Amino acid sequence: MKVTGPGTSSGVPDVPDAAPERPASRAGAVDRSAESFAEKLEAGEARAAAAAGAAGPASQAERLAADIVADLRAGRLGPQAALERVVERVIDSQVGAHAPAAVRETLRAALRETLENDPFLAEKLRRIQDV
Repeated sequence: MKVTGPGTSSGVPDVPDAAPERPASRAGAVDRSAESFAEKLEAGEARAAAAAGAAGPASQAERLAADIVADLRAGRLGPQAALERVVERVIDSQVGAHAPAAVRETLRAALRETLENDPFLAEKLRRIQDV
């Protein structure tokens, strides 16, 4: 492949900078079928962001644990009992209350291992237990 210097012809035709006009319908309105891919992508991302904001993970976590947090703050539950309730709620929400005992125990063990070994979660648990 030969690279040419400035001012010499490379054999590649010039491409105009302006985007082509969108076709118009009979009434003169812009034809939506000619919408660019980027515009469609942006519209989809905006809809996805709005949907995520409406029912995001934080709101799901809040719904799962709101009463546990209230009991913990009121002193009706200790930190360890609150943690056990949260683990059981997560298991129920992920595999269902009627899942086989072996499945529930496997998930319970995995959650406990994560809670014990993840430095971020371990620090959060220490703060809860110190309160």
